[in-house]
Amino acid sequence: MNRHEKRDSICFLTNAYPDPASPYPMYGRFIGELAEQIVRNDFRVSVVTPRIFRHSKACETRGQERIYRFWFWSDNRLLIEHRRIPAVKMVTYLLSGTLLGLRVVTKDHCGLIHAHWALPAGLIAVVVGRVLRIPVVVTVHGSDARLAFEKKGLLRMLFAWTLKRADSVTAVSRNIAEEIRALGIVEDKTIVFPMGVSDRFFRSRPAGALLPGPEGRTVIVSNRHLLPLYNVGCLIDAIPHVVHDSSDVLFLIAGDGRARPALEARVERRGLAPWVRFLGAVDHEQMPALLESSHIYVSTSPSDGTSLSLLEAMACGLFPVVTDIPANREWIEEGVNGFLVPPDDEIALAERIKQAVRDEAMRRRAGLVNMELARQKASWPEICRILMRTYRLLAAI
Repeated sequence: MNRHEKRDSICFLTNAYPDPASPYPMYGRFIGELAEQIVRNDFRVSVVTPRIFRHSKACETRGQERIYRFWFWSDNRLLIEHRRIPAVKMVTYLLSGTLLGLRVVTKDHCGLIHAHWALPAGLIAVVVGRVLRIPVVVTVHGSDARLAFEKKGLLRMLFAWTLKRADSVTAVSRNIAEEIRALGIVEDKTIVFPMGVSDRFFRSRPAGALLPGPEGRTVIVSNRHLLPLYNVGCLIDAIPHVVHDSSDVLFLIAGDGRARPALEARVERRGLAPWVRFLGAVDHEQMPALLESSHIYVSTSPSDGTSLSLLEAMACGLFPVVTDIPANREWIEEGVNGFLVPPDDEIALAERIKQAVRDEAMRRRAGLVNMELARQKASWPEICRILMRTYRLLAAI
């Protein structure tokens, strides 16, 4: 393929993409939203992603998006659900993904590959890009960086090898960018920006901070997937301490996953049902309405890149109570526009939730700050402006 021949199609090679057949239909939704934004800029997008669930379609078309799913031995489980790296499964993943990537990029005349997550999607993208001689952008989202820096050894070597051979590297938070630069990645080819927030999350005023919740109660919402890595159990453990002092509250758990039965059992066992509602997976179209009817946003994840769920809650004017980790510190100033609490500390979490429940004026002030911050730094038009400039510098598209 001639690198200088003009192409109007971009290949997204990604570990996750929204899939109606999945128990987590909106997993990877920010990649789907990015694809929609790219299409609005008059490009076609070809998505290459794993076929994890047996009922998923191998190929489908959504407007100007073509989605191709490659087979691998998944056992109907997401990669992030494995406690250890499944070596045999990863071999099938890499081989199958590379073969399909080569076919799709050639057939759809893609002028550039944008990989999401350095491992394993980025590794596949770099190989495909080298074979077909087209540029590759790799975005590091957080879980891939954490895996590489915690496991070290071969994984860190592959992580560094992938990023060094990418034509451009993007990171969703400054702390991730600093970590990957320490591996010898040239600073000039590293760009930092989060995934964007959809326009429908932005309103003229923070509704949740001003309107009463159901039955006059203060509503606290968590919308992370109910998987062990998000540690929603810490929030459940904090609830008894909150309702002991502040009974006019309602906790909404909006999400689904393998941990849900155990979390529901814990709520029943502790007699917390009057204060807790499990909503299951909420369609992303309905998420703004859910957030606007809430007052306080909670995330108990012990590690993260820039959390799009947090940015969406900020855009809706909520008051965040989130874990004190580097990515969250980039957006939350303690006591100004939210609270930061130590990971896995239900007592500290409960105390901060109670403080936020009591101080409506503080929530109101923070909501205005958060809406403006999200609008300035995380709206899709701003993110796409940066990304499209990168695409055009690298490829004839």
